[in-house]
Amino acid sequence: MGKVCRKCGYERQETDIAPDYECPQCGVVYAKFKPQKAENNSQPAVEAKARPQQQPKPKKKRVEPVKQETSSNVKKKSLPLAIGLNFLLPGLGYLYMGKWFAGIVGGLLVLMILLTSGLLFFTMTWLVLNIVMGIDMLILSKKNERQYVEATMMPCPACAEMIKREAKLCRFCQTKL
Repeated sequence: MGKVCRKCGYERQETDIAPDYECPQCGVVYAKFKPQKAENNSQPAVEAKARPQQQPKPKKKRVEPVKQETSSNVKKKSLPLAIGLNFLLPGLGYLYMGKWFAGIVGGLLVLMILLTSGLLFFTMTWLVLNIVMGIDMLILSKKNERQYVEATMMPCPACAEMIKREAKLCRFCQTKL
């Protein structure tokens, strides 16, 4: 005999593919659900309405979240990879982060310094430019992370916590979206 959900009364089957800690029917996490007391007696509301042959409730109408006009191709970028690319070839990290102008200008700047000066001066310049570009990559990464969160997350209409845009159920307040 499987677990019985205290919210919807569903008895877990061996063929269910949902995680063991979550109800396959309503999606509630067993350990986090706190049943409300029934109005007429002191038993939990779930025990009062849990019946084996109970008809499923009609589903609530899904509330469509308001879509913001953001670019759908925002991808999370790796900061260590961008800094490593800049270390190998200055300007390449900017190209990876999508900043084409800064990448080309940074690469040309290092190339011009190499062609017009000696190796010792170039090594010092290359090191200083990599430090400056690394700091700039950190700032650029934070900006990119904010854009990624704005494109993939939205506030829950009930509790205002940030949830994924594709979510059907708020993980904080269990509100169906």
